[in-house]
Amino acid sequence: MKQADRKHILIISRHYPAYGQIKKIQQEYGEDCLITLDNQRFEGLEDVLGRYYAGSYDNLAIVAPKEIIAGLYLLGVCPLVLSTIVVPEGGEKKAGDFQKNDGPLLRPIVQKIININYDINYQTIEDIETGVEEDEPIEEKNED
Repeated sequence: MKQADRKHILIISRHYPAYGQIKKIQQEYGEDCLITLDNQRFEGLEDVLGRYYAGSYDNLAIVAPKEIIAGLYLLGVCPLVLSTIVVPEGGEKKAGDFQKNDGPLLRPIVQKIININYDINYQTIEDIETGVEEDEPIEEKNED
């Protein structure tokens, strides 16, 4: 296969991805896809986009806050999201699962974004100052 036909994927993560995550990326983009690992901290959405576009990558796999992932998606980049989930107690252990310091069993996963939904909640400055956490109905006062 010509190198021009191979998909080039940028992985932005401070830690090396788990073997299972690399295999999932290869399943999605071909066993012979080119993978570049960028393990440097990023400063925000613009920094991530700059790295992505500078390398002319076909796609991006990332470990990042939801705000960064949502921003990428809304700007037309649909990244693969690398994360881990907790395996339920008594759940079947699979190849690639791991444990840290006698903690719960973790499973590395790769997710595709299928929908972004932002729920925005507002709070008045007075509520912030008094410690009220949720929106409360505003009572209208009649001063007739």
